[in-house]
Amino acid sequence: MIILENVNKQYTIKSGFIHKNIQTVDALKHINLTIDKGETIGLIGLNGAGKSTLLKLILGILTPNDGSVKLFGKTPVDHRKLLMKDVGVVFGQRPQLRWDVSPKDAYDLNKEIYKIDTEQYQKNLHYYADKLRVKDFWDRPVRTLSLGQKMRADLLAALLHNPSLLILDEPTIGMDVVSRNVMLELIKELKQQVTILFTSHNLSDVYELCDRFVILNHGQVVIDEKKSVISQRIGFVSIQVTIAESTLNFEPANFSITKANDYEYKIEDIPKEQLKEVLNDLYERNTIEELSIQNNNLEAILNQLEGANV
Repeated sequence: MIILENVNKQYTIKSGFIHKNIQTVDALKHINLTIDKGETIGLIGLNGAGKSTLLKLILGILTPNDGSVKLFGKTPVDHRKLLMKDVGVVFGQRPQLRWDVSPKDAYDLNKEIYKIDTEQYQKNLHYYADKLRVKDFWDRPVRTLSLGQKMRADLLAALLHNPSLLILDEPTIGMDVVSRNVMLELIKELKQQVTILFTSHNLSDVYELCDRFVILNHGQVVIDEKKSVISQRIGFVSIQVTIAESTLNFEPANFSITKANDYEYKIEDIPKEQLKEVLNDLYERNTIEELSIQNNNLEAILNQLEGANV
């Protein structure tokens, strides 16, 4: 469905008034990525990692400097109008609906733009309107709606034409708990019907919804794993410990131990079910001055990558 082969994308930044300085920035480097029909992909990365650039390449908004991008077997930038008939998009930071019209009027306009059959339109409209609870406000101008209401209205608009691919870029940003839960429940249902590419800084949402995680760092894919593999990785904890003695008295087993200085150690790759045993062993054999426990989760993985400058 989506294939990127050795994709590179650079931006040119100009600075200076009299003496122009031109700098080339690598937004994406050597991206190889295949997304199959029916997958729900979590696209993760810190700000500037390349997520937005990658989405724009898939949507045909940008052209790669090198490499190939294919969506449904076609080059997005050359066939954008045709391909967008089968794609639904929600940008949390840039709502799609016009501010001076109501969502309901916008939906009627989308019906004509996408040439949606009247019976199918009415079926989708009322089904998703009920699921997303938008009927209470769909006659009001978009500018009067809360952010959560705008996002729910945007998602409905993205679903009216039965897309095969749904791209959700920060769809729950700034949402209240009720709006977020309503949207997440529908997305879980949609997983059975469409391919979903989901990005969010709320990593608990990503972990809850997605079956595969693609992590970008400094424009490169550094992790591409199924949820089952990531789940094993985040089923471990790390311990940061400061002792009074100069040598840590501890049986390492299969754990990774890093010595920061004579008194500080970090013990990693500890299965959560063994944590109590490890703590007992540490306290029995050493004089502990300070100890902290860090859970491995998606956020911890991102921070590790950034700290290592991977």
